[in-house]
Amino acid sequence: MRALIDAHMLGCRETGNETYIASLLEQASVFAAAGFQPFALMSTCHPEILNPEFTVEDAQCANDLRRFLFSMPRAISQIRAALLHVTYHAPFWSTTPYVVTIHDVSYRSHPRFTTPRNFLIQNLLGYLTAARAACVVTPSSFSKRCILGIYPWLHERVFVTPYAAGAQFYPRRPDAIARVKSHFGIQKEYFLFVGAPQPRKNIVRVVEAFLTVAQNSPDCQLVIAGGHTKTLKRLQTVHRAAFESRQIITTGYIPDDELACLYSGCAALVFPSLYEGFGLPVLEAMQCGAPVITSNTTALPEVAGDTALLVDPEDTDAIAAAIRHIIGEPELRATLRARGFARAKQFSWEETARLTAQAYHAAIQARSR
Repeated sequence: MRALIDAHMLGCRETGNETYIASLLEQASVFAAAGFQPFALMSTCHPEILNPEFTVEDAQCANDLRRFLFSMPRAISQIRAALLHVTYHAPFWSTTPYVVTIHDVSYRSHPRFTTPRNFLIQNLLGYLTAARAACVVTPSSFSKRCILGIYPWLHERVFVTPYAAGAQFYPRRPDAIARVKSHFGIQKEYFLFVGAPQPRKNIVRVVEAFLTVAQNSPDCQLVIAGGHTKTLKRLQTVHRAAFESRQIITTGYIPDDELACLYSGCAALVFPSLYEGFGLPVLEAMQCGAPVITSNTTALPEVAGDTALLVDPEDTDAIAAAIRHIIGEPELRATLRARGFARAKQFSWEETARLTAQAYHAAIQARSR
């Protein structure tokens, strides 16, 4: 059976969304073993991810409205797809059964983390998509509970498909780490934040906690690896001296090879996000050998297990205390590294694809009843 996967986000620097779709498409052999041939709808071919033979190129698909009205129906007809797989939103009038990926429902449960426009769009299209979805896939039990709290009719149709760190995340050689550090002007021991510096990611408290620690531990830096946002600009204004002195460094969006080097060389990843449906940076850091400081809420404890320092993300002092523990306790660092390696091995994209294929089968069966 042929399954059309909406991959319009490839090449758009959509971080987690892009990583998810690319990683699924790379598991074409797993889907084939389950009886599905995945095809991908994308604006331009990516042969490094999927055989061009199974790519449906359509430059219009980058536009949401054109994708729903024209690109998807045309692609479904072209390949005679038995199933459509989308992320968050589908052309809800489609007669083709669809599986929808919902990474999280923060747009509904934590509206303060999104814009009024996005809140309206996500809730309207999200509701309409969920109303006709054959099945839903989501990365954590936490997200599943949240989804069922909002869309209770999806009971028994929500599949948990945990994500994984990609193969490109592994401990890098000291010379490679040194080159990346030199490129970004990192001259001291450093703590790493990964993600778009926005309120949901708790970047304000990360900066405040780091600067509190740095008052007594000046020989360290904070590296913020993520795109430039309004929140980051405000922080650069409020803490101008720290940014201008390079005590805090911003990298902007960086490719995975450089990110893996930053993970490999950091004292710890500091990722006390206020809300996550999964939290890929936690596993990426662990797979590169980095200790992790993360939140004790939402899906993050489910991902990290007992292999990270878990903190209350709303407690700046707790975040600062965890940073101090990393600085002052080399044995703790070594323990977290060893546990992190073992934890990351428990997740794989092969398993994600296998579980996703189960949802595909359930979707086909539900439609045939």
